[in-house]
Amino acid sequence: MGIEGANTQAQLKQGLRALRDLLESYENAPEDSNDIARFECRIESAPDLLSWLPQTPNHARLYWRHRTGLRCVAGWGVADTVKLTGKALKETLERLHQRLKGAPANARYFGGVAFDHEGIEAKEWAGFGRARFWLPRVTVERENNDWTVAVHLLNGDTQSARRELEALINHTGAARHASVTGGSVQHEPNLTQWTQGIHQALGAFAQGDLHKVVLARRSQLSLQSPPDVFSLFKPLSDLQNDTTHFILQPDGGTAFIGCTPERLFSREARTLLTEALAGTRPRAADPEQDDALATSLLQSQKERNEHALVVDHIFQTLQMHCKSLRSADEPAVKRLRNVQHLHTPFEAELNPTTTDAELLAALHPTPAVCGLPVEAARDFIRQQERFGRGWYAGPIGWVSDHAAEIHVAIRSALVSATHLWAYAGSGIVPGSDPIEEWAEVERKSQPFSTLLEYK
Repeated sequence: MGIEGANTQAQLKQGLRALRDLLESYENAPEDSNDIARFECRIESAPDLLSWLPQTPNHARLYWRHRTGLRCVAGWGVADTVKLTGKALKETLERLHQRLKGAPANARYFGGVAFDHEGIEAKEWAGFGRARFWLPRVTVERENNDWTVAVHLLNGDTQSARRELEALINHTGAARHASVTGGSVQHEPNLTQWTQGIHQALGAFAQGDLHKVVLARRSQLSLQSPPDVFSLFKPLSDLQNDTTHFILQPDGGTAFIGCTPERLFSREARTLLTEALAGTRPRAADPEQDDALATSLLQSQKERNEHALVVDHIFQTLQMHCKSLRSADEPAVKRLRNVQHLHTPFEAELNPTTTDAELLAALHPTPAVCGLPVEAARDFIRQQERFGRGWYAGPIGWVSDHAAEIHVAIRSALVSATHLWAYAGSGIVPGSDPIEEWAEVERKSQPFSTLLEYK
């Protein structure tokens, strides 16, 4: 860390001490209160969050950077957690909003939901559960050019908050920056199984049972040494500028990381933003060839049909929840580092009573990560895929009393002390070719294979 970085980290510790002192004068709320309190102070310099987080005591950690780069949050510790019990996802989210009622606007619960919260739970996802959202004890936040450090507490519990702030201030652990390498990669399914699965999907299309299904691949890599996930993530995030970056580490152990291009929805009061993202071509280094690929994507009837399925699904599922709903007339090409997609943005004014739980139920799973009809596609995936997706392709993000920002957890990987699991999927429609679809999941996984230098 350079001199400038050391100065900003010192200023961050100074802010934490100021929060600790604020808590000394705070009068405890009644013990039966569910009130969320937030104390914050401004800091002048921008800390390097991906360098600061691994230097904190081992606890729940998170990193969230909006794709514009204008909002960024690092979180440490847990002030409160809301988890799914059983399979009642809607009730879990409603309980979360009840907890947030009247809370400070910037008090946000971060977390996610499994792609199929009623499906099998893979053992590598044990620390995440079917759904979990937590209020970080401490956050360092960027909003435009303003930086804030904040501490949160529930029920006036100043003792726990002060004790954890003290541990954070006094911790002297250093981040590891050693390179991470791995052995051979194992794909599930392998190419033969992948081909068989696509042929089964094509048969289901011919029978009229399905119009589209998204099949996923899990690539497992054994790591030669425990990784510093934040140092591991930094070069990936540097290369994926116009995506939403996330690291979710709910218990300080296994971490879910990624740079997702797909927003499920963003809500500010009654204004809703969402989008359709489906149809894919690779990128090319040569600008003329890259433009030719984009033109090919726009003119491909197969890709346009796949995209239209997603657009129509959004219209059909959101209409009952909105006073108004509009979208772009034609899709545009959204260019990412390794691939480019057809993209159609939506904007809506929600009905007065529409909740985030209803929006999540309406929009997830999207045809871009599941298929159509949704239930038939989900059943096909349950029968076909031999692994649990966990939070891959599920909704992740944050929820506050007045707003929410939920993205689809694609372009992602799960990292433990001994393994990395990279996930990628491809939309299968009539006319899909198994080899071309395998090449697509290879391209989508490429950032992780480059990161760890495996072949």
